[in-house]
Amino acid sequence: MAGDHDARAKERATLRRDQAIARIHQIHTLATSSTTDEASRAQLAVAIVDMDSLWANFVVENNNLLDILTELDLLGEFSVNVETETRALVVEAKVLYKASQPTPAFGVGTVQQVSYEGIIDQASSSAGGSSKDCPAPYAPMAVAPMRLPEIPLPTFDGECQNWPAFRDMFGNMVANNDKITNVAKFYNLVGCLHDDHQKVIKGFSISNESFTLAWDALIEHYDKPRKLASSIIDKLIAAPNITILESLRIPDLAPFLLFSLAARCLPTISRRLCEAENNEEYPSIHSVIKFVKTRIQVLENAGVPPAGSSSKSANLKKTGFRRESKTTLVSTSKPATPKPSSTKSS
Repeated sequence: MAGDHDARAKERATLRRDQAIARIHQIHTLATSSTTDEASRAQLAVAIVDMDSLWANFVVENNNLLDILTELDLLGEFSVNVETETRALVVEAKVLYKASQPTPAFGVGTVQQVSYEGIIDQASSSAGGSSKDCPAPYAPMAVAPMRLPEIPLPTFDGECQNWPAFRDMFGNMVANNDKITNVAKFYNLVGCLHDDHQKVIKGFSISNESFTLAWDALIEHYDKPRKLASSIIDKLIAAPNITILESLRIPDLAPFLLFSLAARCLPTISRRLCEAENNEEYPSIHSVIKFVKTRIQVLENAGVPPAGSSSKSANLKKTGFRRESKTTLVSTSKPATPKPSSTKSS
């Protein structure tokens, strides 16, 4: 039964992936025909909107197929060239679509044409003079539009120091964009995450509500300023990077640096106890000092002898006690010698 279930899952993943590829091929064919056919150009303008979501869908299903083939021990059936060829079709279709768009003659917005001749005639007729008395107004020159490069979506590799930049950029471009549907947002989110770090949202199905849940799950998992600050301090020793650390706006940066350095000197068990007793977001060096003093007091009250000279004195007392016992044994053995002589005299 398990083998039949895996085989059906493989067929479904293959079918969904091939369906996305077929749709991408169709849009690519329209893009190729749009260079000479006006009708194809109009169809391409409508179909090109679905290209990004189709590519994201392809990536998801292709990764699912790879996981299924791995479980079935059939990696030999997986083709690496499919993703490369499909991506080339997507890029070429977008390039052809942009090339087919007419370039506007003016800049951004609609420029109203003003008839300066009518204004001059009105001014000259009202003043009763000739047009020489009224200088011609300045006619602005048409400015050619500047085409900005397309901004690619950010990617996230799972490193906590790269999370703030990814969160802000993806939030502005996709998550907070009301013109993008939640399903498209979910596909874009999956495409922006590296394969090794999709486990946080792997259990979500593709639906209209999945994006909000997946995005909140990522924020809950990676949006941890304390962990980010600690990781930066770890790398600060080898390669200083104060800029990112200052952007976190830690209230007292220097005491927190001293805390992170001092905490590393504690044993593992003591460090766990220190973290368990800590209630501050960014603890200071005073927290470590207070913990160490309290810990010493607890050990003294419990009667645990500290390491050092006290242990040596305890050993000396034990050895002295043994010597005294030997002396008493010798002293008791001497009075026993006169007894045989008393029996002979009698």
